[in-house]
Amino acid sequence: MTDIEQRLKALEARLESAEIIIDKLSGLILNGASSTVLAPFRVVDQEGKRIFEVDITEKGTEQRLRIFNPDGEVTAALGTDIDGGNLVIKDKSGTIVSYLSVGPDGARFTLNTSNGSGGVAFYTDEEGGGMVVSDVKGQISAELHSSVEGGVLVLRDDKDNLVIVLPPE
Repeated sequence: MTDIEQRLKALEARLESAEIIIDKLSGLILNGASSTVLAPFRVVDQEGKRIFEVDITEKGTEQRLRIFNPDGEVTAALGTDIDGGNLVIKDKSGTIVSYLSVGPDGARFTLNTSNGSGGVAFYTDEEGGGMVVSDVKGQISAELHSSVEGGVLVLRDDKDNLVIVLPPE
């Protein structure tokens, strides 16, 4: 047997072994066998387009799962950092329209307009919680906040003038 024939025979054997391994792995995946996957990793569709990714920042302080739309844009992300978890939801243009996060003083949940500014923010802090409502320019028009002294309500006009402050200052 010539050297080329020996090498060809060895390659055929390796290919046959690889095909057996692929068949076994495919069977595990298709039969719902559980497995552990090491991050970072990416899940793609049959065309190679990203469906979601799991990764860790370079410093290793944040982990995240990002979900992609059919155009390859991130539309949702779930993450964690030293303060806790966070969830970001974006519209089809990539604008953040909702955000839920945990910080050292509590949680924050925002709902933004389609241009990314304005909307409603709910939050908690060391004294209680509150809500802020703003227009599409980001101008605050209403605030409601609780504290150990009681609640506060503030309403502002379009020129940022105080209209109502309860209780009165």
